[in-house]
Amino acid sequence: MRCSLVLCSLAACALSACVLLPRDPACIAAETCDAALERPVGDYQADDQVFGDLGTCWQNAETQKPCIATCLAFVADELAIAQAQNNKAVVEACGGVFEEQ
Repeated sequence: MRCSLVLCSLAACALSACVLLPRDPACIAAETCDAALERPVGDYQADDQVFGDLGTCWQNAETQKPCIATCLAFVADELAIAQAQNNKAVVEACGGVFEEQ
């Protein structure tokens, strides 16, 4: 199902001559952060229909703005939780510097 939706999105994009923007580094960082969690959300993977390489976030500058904000917020939230839990692996995967408490 996921594959067919992505293919339909690509076909619509091709027919309308749109060019997807590259995935923002903030969402690539969110993917790395998410992968380190005990229970990953999974929304930031490269094949995700929204945040992934071919996702709807990257259709144009307007569609990417809220996506980047979501990715940044996700990383910040997980970083704070991981720091509070003294979870060094997640802190570092989310781009933070571990400070033992």
